[in-house]
Amino acid sequence: MIYISSQLRNDEETENILAFVENNVNGNVGIEIFPLCHADGYMEHLDKFTPWLRDIQISFHEPYYNADHSKEPGSPEYLATMEYCKRVFEYASVLEAKYVVCHLNNSEISDREDMIAHSLRNISETAELARSFGLRILIENAGIPQLNNVLFGQDEFIGLFRSLDHDCLLDVGHANCSGWETKTVVRGLADRIMSYHLHNNYGTSDEHNGIFDGNFDMEFFFDCYTEYTPSADIVLEYRPELLQAGIGWLAWDIAYVQDKTLACSAEKERTGLAKFCAQ
Repeated sequence: MIYISSQLRNDEETENILAFVENNVNGNVGIEIFPLCHADGYMEHLDKFTPWLRDIQISFHEPYYNADHSKEPGSPEYLATMEYCKRVFEYASVLEAKYVVCHLNNSEISDREDMIAHSLRNISETAELARSFGLRILIENAGIPQLNNVLFGQDEFIGLFRSLDHDCLLDVGHANCSGWETKTVVRGLADRIMSYHLHNNYGTSDEHNGIFDGNFDMEFFFDCYTEYTPSADIVLEYRPELLQAGIGWLAWDIAYVQDKTLACSAEKERTGLAKFCAQ
């Protein structure tokens, strides 16, 4: 499944995205909602579009602004984060969202050991809260070195999932800025990656460009995708300004991704048939 990430910031943006999804992609593309819980009236704005959002495939990102799972339990930041998550999970359950993507931290690294301990404790509580609404979470690799907010490096992130009872989403833009090795990460998390955030950059800033605007090697990525995670979702996570400038060009990027994932499905079917015939 392919999703378009959008904040759905206002009526015009929401109507444009809904019209694009409904009229151009024949049910093959959904929306990943990136909620702005800190904004007054935002949840009421979403609620107004519930009848239309119910008719398409939905995933969610958890709240990002003014939210952080690496803060000490009981702190104002922790309490605000959990309250935002509760609001989002409640609404996501109404839309029967496939999953909710979560970060282990959002802030600059200070006391790393304390932040790791808090984040792992708090994400467990968050997962329990999600389950109470019939939802599952995916844990995303968050942060970039340029902002000093990478709590887990490449090998540490892979190692997390030897003990965590959660699946993950790999953000290739964050990985590119951090210098992660695509094949190493995809292969190392092959049985845990359920989805990807796909966007591009030039390795120095989390620009959230279109998939062809940057130095991340998309062709090599899809080689790894085909080999190790052929069933994973793809979320096009572009910065809001790109969508605001007009979304018609999204059809080109979606066609490219569909071509790659359909080819992957065909290869999987061919390989499966060959294995069956060899038995």
